[in-house]
Amino acid sequence: MEEKILSFARDLRRGGVPLAVPEVMDALRGIEVTGYHKEIFRAILRATLIKDEMDAPLFNKLFEIYFEPQPELKDNYQEEAKNNSFTDNHVFLSRVFGCDGRGLATGIQGAPRGRLASAVYTGSGPEMEKLAREGVEGLALHRGEEPEDFEELVYQAKAALEWFMFTFYLDSRREKGIIQEEEYVFCQENLKSLENRLRRLLEEKIINKFQEKGLEKILEYQNLRRKVFSRMEEKELEKIGHYALKLGRKLVTRKGRRKKPGLKGQVDLRNTIRKSVGTGGVPLKLSSRGKGIEQPDLLVLCDVSGSVARFSTFMLLFIHSLQERFRYVRTFLFIDLLAEVTDYFKGKDPAKALQEALERAPVSDTNNSDYGRVFYHFASHYSYLITSRTVLLILGDAKNNWRGEEKPAFQEMARRAKRVYWLNPYPEETWDTRDSVMRVYAPYCSGVMECRNLEQLAKVTEELIFQEGVGAR
Repeated sequence: MEEKILSFARDLRRGGVPLAVPEVMDALRGIEVTGYHKEIFRAILRATLIKDEMDAPLFNKLFEIYFEPQPELKDNYQEEAKNNSFTDNHVFLSRVFGCDGRGLATGIQGAPRGRLASAVYTGSGPEMEKLAREGVEGLALHRGEEPEDFEELVYQAKAALEWFMFTFYLDSRREKGIIQEEEYVFCQENLKSLENRLRRLLEEKIINKFQEKGLEKILEYQNLRRKVFSRMEEKELEKIGHYALKLGRKLVTRKGRRKKPGLKGQVDLRNTIRKSVGTGGVPLKLSSRGKGIEQPDLLVLCDVSGSVARFSTFMLLFIHSLQERFRYVRTFLFIDLLAEVTDYFKGKDPAKALQEALERAPVSDTNNSDYGRVFYHFASHYSYLITSRTVLLILGDAKNNWRGEEKPAFQEMARRAKRVYWLNPYPEETWDTRDSVMRVYAPYCSGVMECRNLEQLAKVTEELIFQEGVGAR
């Protein structure tokens, strides 16, 4: 067991949990004293190895893999079914897949969606277990040397079972009153159990196929610091939102540093002459006024189209937590139209202000991003805002939907600004593919950085604020 615990700790570190030898030794000593009682065992490992709530999901998943083998699905029959308040399975299929609940398409019972519907309606453990295994075993994991995105594999397994087609019909029939609420809730419970089992089987398959790389891929998805913003659920976004605000406040109060030592400031002539009296009127020592803190202006242009909506929302809230670092912050939202929303944030809660801005600001005619049109509009109407002390920050994926680029407009914006930074939520290897125009604008930026998760955000912010001297104190 000791070797297993050490291996568990190593994988926690590999997943991103900061662990040192003393924490692992504390865990071993605690277990030696209390023994291996299940609940106490878990509590001791959690208390000694996890110091930050952000690491809890990763710990839970790894503990599940190491110490909690999941049994096969068991029957989950509903009491109402025994009392005949539910209709029989064939009638249920007719009500779900028939035309307005009447009739049944030929062969539906043998189709994947029919088998799925029957299994979750009857609560048959063996049938749900069989479906979960079929969904996972049908996936080909031989492509490439590394496993694919975990959620993409889950999606493929569900698609093979015609999962989404069944849930679409189930929701539709419920809205029309054809499916009873009790039936719907019971089916949802079984679907959740089936999905959990499918995910666990997929994790086992990935680990068996790719060994350490497979485990790293699974742990990466559980690490909220490394999880991609677009893959997060609402609860996860809320949790990292609080963490990001803490990070923002920490950065605001922390002093920056210069790459080169700065001068003390301008010569204070009056004080220099006063001190020269003691040296016979000869100014042997110069007095200076001291160098003031330079706080640049920040202009934010943020793409809020569907492909980057979650990233943009999160980043805007984070940036406004840093506004004390700048003399002022002006914010613009866009899709294919540009709208300034600075006034929405004045004296309001940032989250509520952003929600109001997203609802009211005229940012689109077509719901498709048009960077060229937006940059041309900004250069034509707002270029006076850009001065030698302006930092221009652009948040977006640079996917231009094959529209005009208006490179001269962006070039002029970059020429006037002190610095231009572009944060892109997509992997760097995709920047020059399909309709991305990142390669067109990148040469005129001081920095183009991938920013897909909280870990990258912290690194990028450090570079922007400290290494580049933005708002240095």
